Amino acid sequence: MISLLRHEFFKLFRNRAVQIVFIIAVLLSIGMTILMLFIPEELLGGALSGSGSIGIAAEGSEVWLILCAVIVSSIVVTEYNRGQIRNMVMSGHSRIKIFFAKYIVCLVSAVALFTVIVLVGLPITTIANGWGDDATVLQFIGMFFHVLLQYAAVTALILFIADLTRSTGAALGANIGLILIFIIIGSLGVRVEIDGEVIVAGNRVLEFIGDLYVGVLAMRVATPDLTAIKIIQYIATAVVTTAIALIGGAFLFKRRDLK
Repeated sequence: MISLLRHEFFKLFRNRAVQIVFIIAVLLSIGMTILMLFIPEELLGGALSGSGSIGIAAEGSEVWLILCAVIVSSIVVTEYNRGQIRNMVMSGHSRIKIFFAKYIVCLVSAVALFTVIVLVGLPITTIANGWGDDATVLQFIGMFFHVLLQYAAVTALILFIADLTRSTGAALGANIGLILIFIIIGSLGVRVEIDGEVIVAGNRVLEFIGDLYVGVLAMRVATPDLTAIKIIQYIATAVVTTAIALIGGAFLFKRRDLK
């Protein structure tokens, strides 16, 4: 398994699509961070500081997850179409090991993408406004842990969908569609009229789904009224999603015909 992972990461570093995705992510992160610094503090609820930089990255997770879909589609479907996976099986590697090696590589790529984005925004916001009090160091680390859970779940779903297709375009389109569905679900609200005033109140179930799968859950960790039960719910849902998607993906991968 170690030799297989070493080979997979070697191919990852040489993948042109992955390199382009990371360059795009860095440029977008720089642009978004600088743009946020010019937004009036009263609109943001305070100065944008280093402790809030992970919130910027989390807010843009819709874009980062779409970029992750590009990475996964490039890694999995392209290699299938080129017959590389078939060659790996013929060389003695089991399909299950190949599948989980692909998942580990895809997950590391997704987390690395988010990490790079945070590391780009962190020095810019810290230099501009200091560390701030949006989150303590422990909360900052906790946010990162939640991001890891989110990306583990979403990457497993993206890999499952890519495993269903034999076309890079179809896999990419389906995965982008999945992310867009999560974005739409997370943005839905319930219209309530109180004393003649129409208020849009978020539906708790839809908000929960949006927080978990769109990528903005990281900011919830620093919320003072977030209960331990809610955190456990998020963690359990992410773990269950990851397990179901990986089991289903491994089953399909083991049974599919290889070129």
